[in-house]
Amino acid sequence: MNFNLIKIVVVLSLVFLAVSCTEPVKQKAKPKSFTKKEMINSNRKQVRVELDQIRNYIKRRGWEMTETGTGLRYMIYENGPKDGAFPKDLETVFVNYEVSLINGKGIYKSSPESPASFIVGHDEVESGLQEAIQFMKPGDKAMLIIPSHLAHGYSGDFNKIPKSSTVIFDIELLYVK
Repeated sequence: MNFNLIKIVVVLSLVFLAVSCTEPVKQKAKPKSFTKKEMINSNRKQVRVELDQIRNYIKRRGWEMTETGTGLRYMIYENGPKDGAFPKDLETVFVNYEVSLINGKGIYKSSPESPASFIVGHDEVESGLQEAIQFMKPGDKAMLIIPSHLAHGYSGDFNKIPKSSTVIFDIELLYVK
């Protein structure tokens, strides 16, 4: 074998080795960790933005709504018979409803032929809906504005309601069993 060829191969190998050793090793980026204070401030900002959206929504429509201590807003716009009683825990309520997002996009709607039902205080429906239904009597129709923390929270419903969404219910309490 040619001695010069061996020298060239050795030199090229050393050059390749030297060049490859000078390349920085790429490390995976570590996810940014947030301090407790940063997370609290971020959540406060998100709540302020949502509250502003809700206030503006109500103002644009000229509604006079009642706000509860939890942040639920409701307005009974049509009263049923005066002799009806408010639903209590463990009673089943039957309702017709339309649900939309605060941007006006329709999401869900019950069928008049097949009203929705749930057990007050014990079914897997939005906590804001559980709260609101207790302010209604059979025959009442109401508009509900349910902030995200009383609706589907940070995750949404994994279907049509995006994360951190305020939902609007137009609801009628048909009857209670």
